[in-house]
Amino acid sequence: MFEPLVSVIIPTYNSQDYIREAVDTVLKQTYANLEIIIVDSSTDDTKQALERYGEKVRYFYQEPKGVSAARNFGLRQARGSLVAFQDADDRWLPGRIEAQILALRHFPDAALVFSDYAMFDHSGVILPSACWPHFKIWLEEHRVTEGDLAYGQLYWELMLGNCIGTCAVLAAKDVLEEFGGFDETFKTCEDLDLWLRVSTKHSFLYIDKVLAEYRVHSSGLSGAQDTRDMTWALDRARVREKHLRADLVPQDLRSRVERLQGKDCWELGIACLDRGDRPLARTLFSMGLRYRPFDILTWLYIGFSLLPNSFIAIGKRMKRGIHQGPAWSSEKLK
Repeated sequence: MFEPLVSVIIPTYNSQDYIREAVDTVLKQTYANLEIIIVDSSTDDTKQALERYGEKVRYFYQEPKGVSAARNFGLRQARGSLVAFQDADDRWLPGRIEAQILALRHFPDAALVFSDYAMFDHSGVILPSACWPHFKIWLEEHRVTEGDLAYGQLYWELMLGNCIGTCAVLAAKDVLEEFGGFDETFKTCEDLDLWLRVSTKHSFLYIDKVLAEYRVHSSGLSGAQDTRDMTWALDRARVREKHLRADLVPQDLRSRVERLQGKDCWELGIACLDRGDRPLARTLFSMGLRYRPFDILTWLYIGFSLLPNSFIAIGKRMKRGIHQGPAWSSEKLK
């Protein structure tokens, strides 16, 4: 019987109000062969909140270095051949790990298995399913018969947007180590970067059920929707840029990824210009020009971003008069 040890890695930073609920949902799993690794970088009473668990958890303190560094530290401590990630304020459904182990019994070659997840805040569930529209297309194309499982390559879908919730991942430890773990230079989208690297060589397995719940806070990185969308969109562009420059993109997909990057840099540059962040807008326009060097509109907007504020309004009026945007559209990326 396939019942490997699963190492559950929980990084925490000042999460004394949520950490026990997160740990409790791990302890209530119907799959028993687990170890819980807490990587604490807190300055509040998180450590005291964890004392009640005694030897049920393995506690480590690490100076604050970000979530990627905490997860990498946890990976180094993990004794299990499989690892799962739980943020200190998220929750798992009781059958989460058991369902994923059962799925891996059917597809032992999968490097990573993940599921759908819900999003909630203090008022309750605010999004019952985080399944992205573009991912639903992949799901139907890769679904195993009529069941809840889908299996296959996921690189292009990840480039379009991170369809994997880290709170719902169970992965082979040796595969994550093979690819160097999480990139500690990213503050967000560090998970997307790692999943992309892994997906260049391995297939993924998906369970079409909600098995985890991701908490959304009213402040901070996972705060208001527009803040989350902008932050993650910017870091998605940075992740793509890393992969393009480091020649990590599969050759058969490179032209599509370049067109996607050019399109997104254009749209993000416009958004930053509207927000008044002209330096960032210029950075994004310049990034996009690497892949669309002859796009006149982008050159014009770079010029506008160098002008005094009184001239920016002209550019905004010009933008409203352009209905099609750049010549390359998302319809042409498929």
